[in-house]
This record gives sequence, structure tokens and C-alpha cells, in this order.
Amino acid sequence: MSPDRRPPGPQQVIQERISAGAIDGLMRNYRDPQLAFFDLVDNAVDNRIEGKPLTIRVRITKEELSISNHGGEGLDFDGLESYFTWGHSEKTSGQIGQFGVGGKAAMGFLGRGMEIVCSAQGSETEYRVADTSWESRREGELKQYEAQEQKATDPEGYFRVRITDLKSEISAAALATKLGDIYRPLLMDGSIRVTVNGKEVDPLQIKYLEEEGLTPQTL
Repeated sequence: MSPDRRPPGPQQVIQERISAGAIDGLMRNYRDPQLAFFDLVDNAVDNRIEGKPLTIRVRITKEELSISNHGGEGLDFDGLESYFTWGHSEKTSGQIGQFGVGGKAAMGFLGRGMEIVCSAQGSETEYRVADTSWESRREGELKQYEAQEQKATDPEGYFRVRITDLKSEISAAALATKLGDIYRPLLMDGSIRVTVNGKEVDPLQIKYLEEEGLTPQTL
């Protein structure tokens, strides 16, 4: 057994909840997998600490997709419990997602199963929740989870969502290009660092053609 790991500790129960604020969000449908994917990336970006670089790693195969962030606030047990409350969010107006729906809805749109692993900054404890049938539930069902507790792998905050049994194929190259476009300012000033399948994502380059009146052209 690795010296920085220990056998699973006591399990704490997480009860999925729903609030009235979720109604509008639940009525919206994603147009395509990319939109769902970027809801999850937005959550990762929102987790960053001002003035501290955040690393976001994306891995994509035909069967699964994972998005992890490292060096941010991370998530403790209370935060993880809140994550499973539909319509609840502690984000501020300056952050990207405020309605407590996107991440959970995106997981169900993209795949049939999910796993979340997280630890808060400075914590020695990691929590893991998994569900191989996250997208399916009986009418009116609110799921309940036993969060597996074990020693954190790093004192830095981290959060990873892994989506399994993907419903459609997702192009890693297309996502990398879009990441370089959407998060261009944060990539350029070093606020975030992003990799897709181990390859660094560069900010999208823009050149201006004087003969066309300084019309921006993406490269």
C-alpha cells in the first residue's frame, strides 16, 4: 500500500436534494455535448484562488471523460453535500455558474455513470462518491450516497469528475481548440493551465488584417 494512502475510513451519507430554484434549470436542454462539457469546465475555473495558478486536466476516451482541477479551493464534505442539492449554489455573481444545476445536469447529459473525488485546500481528507447509473432514476427518486473517506493525496485543493459510459463520441481536438478560445484571457495571464489528454492547451491566436479594417481573424 502506498505510504500516502490508508484504508477507507468511515462513510458519511450524502442525500441528494432539490429546491425550487432548480425548476428553470431542469427545463433547459443542452444542444450538444460541448455545451455540457463547458459547464463542467466552468465549475473548475470558478474553483480557482485569486492570484494562484489553477491546473485543469481533461482526459477523453471513447468510453469516459474526466475533468480535474488542482490548486484551487477544492471541496470539503459540506461543499460536496451542497453540490448534490439541485438549485443550490454558494457562488457569487462574479463567478460563472450560480444556479447549482449545470454540473449535475451536464454529467447526466454526457454519460450514464459518474465519479467525484475531492479534497479542500489544506485538508488531509479526500471524499469519493460514485454512481454507475447517475442518469437513471425512478419517478420522484432522490438518490442517497455514502461518501468514501480516505487520506488526501495532496494538501492542495482538488476536484475531479469522471463521467463513464459516454452517450456520444467527443472530439478531444475540437474541445482543445474551443478551450483555447473561451479561456484565452485566463490562459494568457497564467491564471489557469489546461491540458487535454496530456497536451498543453494554448490560447487561441488572433491576428488583425489591416487591409480588412482590422477585422480579427482566428488562427
